[in-house]
Amino acid sequence: MKVFVTDGAQNHALAVARSLGAKGVEVVVGESSVLSKGGFSRYCRQRRVYPSPAESVGGFLSWMVEEMKKGEYDFLLPMTEGCLLPISANRDRFLPYVRLPLPSHEAIFQACNKADTLALAQQEGVPIPQTWFVEELTELPALAKTIPYPVVIKPKWSSFWKGDRMMSGGGAAYAFGPEELVEKFRRVHQEIPFPLIQSFVPGRGYGLYALFEEGRPRVLFAHERLRDVRPTGSGSALRRSIPPDPLLTKHAVSLLKALKWHGVAMVEFKWERERSEPVLMEINGRFWNSLPLAIAAGVDFPWLLLQMAQGKPFDDFPAYQTDLLCRWFLGDCRHLFSVLRGAPPGWPVPFPGRGKTLLDFLKSHRRGIVSDTFRWEDPMPGLIEWLYFAFTKAPGYFRSSKRRLAKHAEPV
Repeated sequence: MKVFVTDGAQNHALAVARSLGAKGVEVVVGESSVLSKGGFSRYCRQRRVYPSPAESVGGFLSWMVEEMKKGEYDFLLPMTEGCLLPISANRDRFLPYVRLPLPSHEAIFQACNKADTLALAQQEGVPIPQTWFVEELTELPALAKTIPYPVVIKPKWSSFWKGDRMMSGGGAAYAFGPEELVEKFRRVHQEIPFPLIQSFVPGRGYGLYALFEEGRPRVLFAHERLRDVRPTGSGSALRRSIPPDPLLTKHAVSLLKALKWHGVAMVEFKWERERSEPVLMEINGRFWNSLPLAIAAGVDFPWLLLQMAQGKPFDDFPAYQTDLLCRWFLGDCRHLFSVLRGAPPGWPVPFPGRGKTLLDFLKSHRRGIVSDTFRWEDPMPGLIEWLYFAFTKAPGYFRSSKRRLAKHAEPV
């Protein structure tokens, strides 16, 4: 069996390559950069560099179709929305040459569009944050004076197809008053039109991972976030496996059933357990960054997906190890650095303490914690990700930190 995995710089692409390669699958990993940690894994047979869909969707699609045509692949696995949406929308160009274990394009579109996801959640009775939709910029100043703060400004798309480019939605922005809301909303709107405005939801992050076959759940797995890369909200740096909570399961399964989902997905929630029900954040309609935890705990989603796609039998709802910790070391370093910088002005909930965070960071080196990226038997991906971060992320990351520190140093 031969499989092409996109977005090799992502943690979940590396996890897929390791999972399938260890079982004898011929794995080819593609990325728009040569610094692809998945491509440097010992479990990757070949690396490919393709045109970035962020620069030219047409160039990316033409290259990818030609690669599928000549490469004799069995499966193509897109790892991010930036690749998933163009491939899904053009699946007729791919299907003569390769199989796509994906749900319908309509289901993918609804899962990727956060406004559509919220509408579906309301139909299914799944709790969502209080949300305000702005359809004309002229409405914004008046609205900004009437809503409670703080609020979250969230792009409707993680990746937005604009002309011939896939635009990154970036992360959420926070506003603590009317003027800040108007300014930040306009900034986000310039990249991806009319973002959502949502009430701030306190609580810890939870994820319900799933494999569905034609609208029927076959595999479920759950995790609890212990530390996020950014304490204000982002992907997880440290997480643990937990049994599927009945409420999380009920809400996630109802959403995916309504979508007639087929394939893998992860449904994210925020939850203050002692005060409320879980509140829906988003649906990831593809593999997710915390995938290494599930595989280490005994639920090999990539392998099970391909087994299902080939019509091969496997046991539904496999048992897995709970209370297993999985850590992304680079992400945890960024978490520590964010905490040391301090909370943003006006942050509405308790912010992690510097001393405790440093102590917890040091404790996380103990045995028994699985690493997302570094493995002694497969060390190159862990080294490559630091090079990738140094060349592509660190300059802007530290520039923004310097600006923020300078702002805090200004005399009052």
